[in-house]
Amino acid sequence: MVNWGRAVTIISHDGRFCIWTDPEEYMVTVLDIDTGEIASKFTRPYPRVKAPKRTTDRPGPKIPERKYVSDINYIYTFQGNILVWTSTFDDKRGMLFDLFDKKGTYLDSFWLNVRGTLIATYKNSLFFREYNEEGTVDVVKYQVEDKK
Repeated sequence: MVNWGRAVTIISHDGRFCIWTDPEEYMVTVLDIDTGEIASKFTRPYPRVKAPKRTTDRPGPKIPERKYVSDINYIYTFQGNILVWTSTFDDKRGMLFDLFDKKGTYLDSFWLNVRGTLIATYKNSLFFREYNEEGTVDVVKYQVEDKK
């Protein structure tokens, strides 16, 4: 069996939960480390993103084409919740993120029109790795403000 996706596993900021994703489809599992019990397991209806066609043949064994990319790029904890960076990208709106509480209750989806890779969260900040005009890497901090 060949697994084309990549599972992502993180530990919550407070160290109480181990959170991981299914390597292919939109599924998040939350383990309570203290009890060893699954605290929640959740998904949401998610339109799959088609995988790009290969343009060149690679040397070595023939690897079958993927039909879809992994639904989830990465997961983070953010302000006590679970932030899911999905595989959906739009040239005008940017990257699509979903926000859930630890029980799996859907809270919100939002677009971030940032050209980079989310590398960390801390309190109300998101840290992205971006490339500047010289081609070197910058770490950029974005402050998240509550609309309430």
